[in-house]
Amino acid sequence: MGEHYNHAVCREEPSLTMSRALEVHARNERQELHFDWAKYFVNPAVRPFWVDFFWNNAIIDRVELGSIDGGHGTIPLPGARMEVSDFEVAVAHLVHDLEERPSHDHPADYLDTLGVNRIRDQARQGAGSTNRLTVSQGR
Repeated sequence: MGEHYNHAVCREEPSLTMSRALEVHARNERQELHFDWAKYFVNPAVRPFWVDFFWNNAIIDRVELGSIDGGHGTIPLPGARMEVSDFEVAVAHLVHDLEERPSHDHPADYLDTLGVNRIRDQARQGAGSTNRLTVSQGR
């Protein structure tokens, strides 16, 4: 087992923390991973990793993201139907911003280039949904 290499704390609610970069697969297993959508990048290797959310040090959620394009981009890994959830996209944006990556490496740009559809995450009751954020801000 590996470990997370990066951690973040929510200033408004310090009980909520996030850790990222725990490898999903061992190095030898990663070498055998091939994603059809990644073949369009100069470097088609994909390094899946987990982002874990904790409340008072108890894990409450886990999202799988992938480092793509030679480490330039971070996106949620699309399934066979080329779909990702709003929540997964929001987590990818958060990781991108925390790592202070350049704007041209933004997750939305990669997802648009790949033609990935964003869907509402029913299990998380719309968390990360732009529709829900708009409604919340209007109150």
